[in-house]
Amino acid sequence: MNLAKIIPLSMSLAFLFPSLARSAGEITTMDTSWEEISIGQKECVRRAKMAIKNGGFAGGLVVVKNTSVFGDRGAYIASVRCFASKQMVFFVVAGPSADRVAEYRSVLESQFNLSQ
Repeated sequence: MNLAKIIPLSMSLAFLFPSLARSAGEITTMDTSWEEISIGQKECVRRAKMAIKNGGFAGGLVVVKNTSVFGDRGAYIASVRCFASKQMVFFVVAGPSADRVAEYRSVLESQFNLSQ
C-alpha cells in the first residue's frame, strides 16, 4: 500500500475514532491484506461486522456507507472493507505493535471466513 492511500485511511480512522487521534503517536504500524470473495455486498458487510465483533474490536463499532466496518480494541483499530462488485474484501489493523497488528489482522480474516 502506498503512502497516498495510507494518509487518507489514517485521516478517516482518526475522524471515526477521535479518542485514538489524541494518542496518534501510539499508532505506529499497520497490517493489511486482500482476499477474494464470491458473496454479495450485504453478506460481506454482515460477515465484516461479525469479524470485527468476534475479533475483539467491538468498541466504537460503526458501518460506513454499507462498505466499511470499523472498530477498536484499546490502542488498536480495525477495518474490514467490502468490494463485492470487485469480488474483494480488504482487512486493516493499526496499532503500536507490529506483531500484534499482524496477529489481529489474521484473526479478522479467520472470523470473516468463519461467519459463513
